Formats: sequence, structure tokens, C-alpha cells
Amino acid sequence: MQEILALSRLAAQEFTSLSPWAAIQITNLDAEWPQLSSAQRVAVVQFRFPDRHSTDTEFRQDELFSKLQAQQIVDFVEAHSSRIDRLMVHCEQGTSRSTAVAAALTRIFLPGEDCGLV
Repeated sequence: MQEILALSRLAAQEFTSLSPWAAIQITNLDAEWPQLSSAQRVAVVQFRFPDRHSTDTEFRQDELFSKLQAQQIVDFVEAHSSRIDRLMVHCEQGTSRSTAVAAALTRIFLPGEDCGLV
């Protein structure tokens, strides 16, 4: 894996790659999954959890991002990183959940790389 991208839902739907890639999809609890290109896509994993901009009392703790989900994301990337060039992470706006996940994965899997996310 050479690159990790954080994108919005709209940008994810338009995303294409000439090299092998994988996707981490993050959406709200009640949202539909956007359609992603299947060209060169190796794998996709999906998570539903709300953006943390909401007040703490609005969602139960078990509806927010969990340690189990964090481990599942790391396990997914470990399983596919040797077979892909790009990892695309998207959420609704591409400014909170996906950027946080992409930045963490960059620190873990691409140490020394700039976390200047797309």
C-alpha cells in the first residue's frame, strides 16, 4: 500500500483507480451505502456509526465508534495492504470520520508519510 485517501461520499462514488485498491466505507446509522467502482477493487469493508459532532446524549455509547471497530479496520488493512496500492476511506462529508481513520492508518501503516489527506 502506497497511499491512503480520505474522501466524501460523493467523491467516493466518483473514485476510480488504475491500480489495485480497497475501501473502508463509513456512513450514518440509517444511510444507504454509496455505489463504488468495482474496477481494480480488491476488497471493501463497511461500518455504521454517527459523526461525533452530535451531542453525547444523542447516541448511546455502543452506537459510537468502538475499540472493536478500530481493530476490525486495522485487521482489514493488514489483510489487504500487500495486495493494494491505494486505500480509500470515505464517510458522508469526508472531513471527520474518514480523515480520522485515514490519519490513524497512515501513522500505523505508512510511518513517515505526510498525513496531508486528499
